[in-house]
Amino acid sequence: MFFDQRGGKSLVYDNTITWTTGEGAATRIREEHQDADGAGAAVDGVNGQPQHISDTYYWGNTANGAALVPSLVHELGAPCSICGEDVPTEDVNVWLEKASFDGTSGVGVGPGASRPVTCTVGVGYWATDERELARCTAPDTWAPFYTPLAYPHPLRGE
Repeated sequence: MFFDQRGGKSLVYDNTITWTTGEGAATRIREEHQDADGAGAAVDGVNGQPQHISDTYYWGNTANGAALVPSLVHELGAPCSICGEDVPTEDVNVWLEKASFDGTSGVGVGPGASRPVTCTVGVGYWATDERELARCTAPDTWAPFYTPLAYPHPLRGE
């Protein structure tokens, strides 16, 4: 299993997987428990981030040279008790890279100048030349969402 997201927020991008034998790498996005299982609602006490899958983006991942598309798995069999929907749901909780991106679904990848002018709330666009993920925050409104830190991080002193 290359990646098995079982809750929370993730940004999974620019991974290259190569194998020569066996079935290779599987990628799965799933929920194992309702947010309210246990001692009340499962949200982070500091930032309020829900523990069900949310604000998750996948782009630029390849397996043996082909796009690696994760499987969305509904293990609970019932909608999330807090969010009122099956989790994970594409374009609600998780956005996956689209080879043909028009700003209405998923994540687009390309130069910043190619980002569509129109967009649907939640979709993302990875500007390869700017190394920044922008997210549509309101109809036809893009805003910076994520910029990776330099690697290796300058404070490492290496």
